[in-house]
Amino acid sequence: MLDFTLDRIHAILYLRPIGSLRKEDFDNLSNAVDPWIDHAGGLKGIIVITADAPNWKDFAALSRHLRFVKNHHAKIAKVAIVTDSAFGNFADTVATPFVAAEVRHFKANEVAQARNWVGPSGPIMLQPSDGDSFDFGGLGVHWKIEGTESGGRCSVVHHPIAPRALAAPVHYHHREDEYSYVLKGTLGALLGEDVVTAGPGSWVSKPRHQWHTFWNAGDAPCEIIELISPGGFENYFREVAAAWGDLEKMVEINRRYELEMDFESIPRLCERFGLTFPQL
Repeated sequence: MLDFTLDRIHAILYLRPIGSLRKEDFDNLSNAVDPWIDHAGGLKGIIVITADAPNWKDFAALSRHLRFVKNHHAKIAKVAIVTDSAFGNFADTVATPFVAAEVRHFKANEVAQARNWVGPSGPIMLQPSDGDSFDFGGLGVHWKIEGTESGGRCSVVHHPIAPRALAAPVHYHHREDEYSYVLKGTLGALLGEDVVTAGPGSWVSKPRHQWHTFWNAGDAPCEIIELISPGGFENYFREVAAAWGDLEKMVEINRRYELEMDFESIPRLCERFGLTFPQL
């Protein structure tokens, strides 16, 4: 698959190849970014973040990749390849004659340096409407600060939660700590065996290695800011959004993000706290 994030504020496209690349991956990418590129006139650059050299599932996928490059290469100023694999030096050498963009290789821990090379940033201010959003049917996700923008240290999403809506089954992070700041409404949370209720201005800590979940404990909308450390988990929501309704795919996504989830907890939580949860 090909995970991607379009930073519209800075005109930078982040690509994260995962496993075999399919023709549909590039179709989805083009459908999402082409209208914006045509409107904006181009990109400052693309940052490719990968552990290994990308591979194509079949010839159709390779052909679609080449067509994407042909259609966009004149509209991209720079390409940064962030990886510790030998692919980085190979791509730096081989890609340069075929694309108009300047290509440079960075080590895996140099995402921030790649970001600054592609487009040095000035002061950043996000408007309320900035960032993509998705409604999971009770829990909304509004992406605000990407892990790539913080050098991987953290990411930030905005969660609107419908009245009496359960945000997720009880779950367990192996890699991330989460901190919820309540903007409005009443947030309920199960932290291990403890139940807490938090109002506007409150922080709720949800550390890794703790079973937990959260919900809107009131009859009015609740909104929270979610600070996630380290960054990268914001892309979990993107992958789940793309697979929404396919439980088998969602289980696989959970596995890759080292996230344990107890789906059987849903009816118990809904009955105990008077909550609702969408049909998966």
